[in-house]
Amino acid sequence: MDNLFMKTALCAAMLSALNASAVNAQEVERSQKEPVEQFNEVGEGLIIQHKATQHERSVFKAGQPLSSLSKQLGVEVFHKRFDANQSQIVTFGKPQPVEVLTKLGKQLTETGNYKFVEVNRYFQPTLTPNDSRLGDMWGLINNNTGIRAEAGWDSNSGSNVTVAVLDTGFRPHADLADNIVGGYDFVSSAFMGNDSNGRDADARDPGDAVSASECGWSHSARNSSWHGTHVAGTIAAVGNNGQGVVGTAYNANILPVRVLGKCGGTTADIADAIVWASGGNVSGVPTNAFPADVINLSLGGNSGCSSTYQSAINQARNNGVTLVVAAGNSGRDVANFSPASCDGVIAVAAHDQAGQRSLWSSWASSNFGSKIDVSAPGTGILSTLNSGTNGPGADNYVSYNGTSMATPHVAGVVAQMLHQSPYLSPTAVEMRIKHSARSFLPGSSCNTSNCGDGMLDAPGAIALASSPSIEYRAHVANNGWLEFEMNGDTAGTTGESRRMEALQMFMYNSNMGICYNAHVAGIGWQPAVCDGDIAGTTYQSRRVEAVRIWLNNRAPGCSVEYRAHVAGQGWLNWVPQGGVAGTTGQSRRMEALQARLTGNCD
Repeated sequence: MDNLFMKTALCAAMLSALNASAVNAQEVERSQKEPVEQFNEVGEGLIIQHKATQHERSVFKAGQPLSSLSKQLGVEVFHKRFDANQSQIVTFGKPQPVEVLTKLGKQLTETGNYKFVEVNRYFQPTLTPNDSRLGDMWGLINNNTGIRAEAGWDSNSGSNVTVAVLDTGFRPHADLADNIVGGYDFVSSAFMGNDSNGRDADARDPGDAVSASECGWSHSARNSSWHGTHVAGTIAAVGNNGQGVVGTAYNANILPVRVLGKCGGTTADIADAIVWASGGNVSGVPTNAFPADVINLSLGGNSGCSSTYQSAINQARNNGVTLVVAAGNSGRDVANFSPASCDGVIAVAAHDQAGQRSLWSSWASSNFGSKIDVSAPGTGILSTLNSGTNGPGADNYVSYNGTSMATPHVAGVVAQMLHQSPYLSPTAVEMRIKHSARSFLPGSSCNTSNCGDGMLDAPGAIALASSPSIEYRAHVANNGWLEFEMNGDTAGTTGESRRMEALQMFMYNSNMGICYNAHVAGIGWQPAVCDGDIAGTTYQSRRVEAVRIWLNNRAPGCSVEYRAHVAGQGWLNWVPQGGVAGTTGQSRRMEALQARLTGNCD
């Protein structure tokens, strides 16, 4: 229904406000760790120490080809310079894998003509921002149940990526304001907006305090939550500035979009804001000058996914935007809450520092269920806030609880992934978030049936964003195309007696292509197809019986292996590139496929 009041849209905020523990905002300087050696995968070239006491330096110029070394190694070698130790620095035209450089260095060493030959490696600092409250942010730094943000920061901090926070708006907190861009107020009700007007270009949060039963149903009086400011801080509080807290993606842009006010927000306002934030057009609203790459929705209501929500989400996804949504705080199946139950979103549950599903009171705990994608820290999360009880006051820092607090951890990691690989689709992002998640701790109340695929892991997700991978999906009888899977996950069904009818495969983050063909009942082996084309048939009731897969333009040392799940036989053995997975001539249907890269495919 249009304008359906989201009566529980601010459950997380209200619970958080009741349970909030104020934190002293006084800062204590923490020195940045010294850089330490990073053994990265590529190096610039080689460092060569000649045996001659004074190697003739004057005959070499920067960029000069070195014919003797080139002949010796079988590759073109260029002089760069001599270092202070009189060692010669040579390059190979562009950075090379360390493994390759090591082998080339060994070739030279074995001639006996050099004192030593070393790989000229790249080094990077292992960044720990000097924000004074970092030690209080277990959700970021705890290596057992936090997201391990420090390791993720060694890769990037989300710069040039925009995250829209659809929430109560923002306060220009000193630890957040530098990362705010644009914004809009979509709260169409002057009463709910608490700003004497409807929609406007001012996304600042005037406060959402209410008196007892002011919203039209029985509830207690509540102070302003400043919920959007807290959420935004978890995503992108300014980092490495010597004060306060730090965001998961502390160099990302925050696009504040105000959709919640006094008493919550409406389906219509929130759906419009989703479309607008993603770069779509909304009548009567100026064009968004800062279209989002990620949308954070730390809100929800007691209903299944509405058509209005799903339509808005579909438009955002078609614009290439990833949507990250809080599961809710009612301790119930997320299937009964929206927008977390909508298709095409990353639904986020919350866990505490012990790795248990978050429980905040006898009536409030993280929602759960099969629609959850991943779990993230959601208990005692410190972030930016405001001290005002009704209207705005001074900047401060407060710990809040809720899936609202878990969700921005995920949105921040998505921003880091998109900085690494801007072309990742929303589906590709979701797969990598889930595939990289760490296992729940033994004995945890969270498991893969109720809290998603695991606990959010920042460095794992960021690495997977730029690593070569196979993605594939199956067309299954009566189900049609299933979701894409990747790197060894199961595409198709097992135990359901459903035939696999067709296959699509892609390579991500690689110059390699992937080719494949299917053996189809009544047809036999079809011609090979590559890189997203369809092998098999759709809507012809023909079963795939076997497949062959191989890499095109294959990198040395890289290969693919795969296996088939066959009716009456289960999983067959893994087969190498070009081999037959499945059966032919036995009239047995293939039901599922797993495929993965092997060897050095970088």
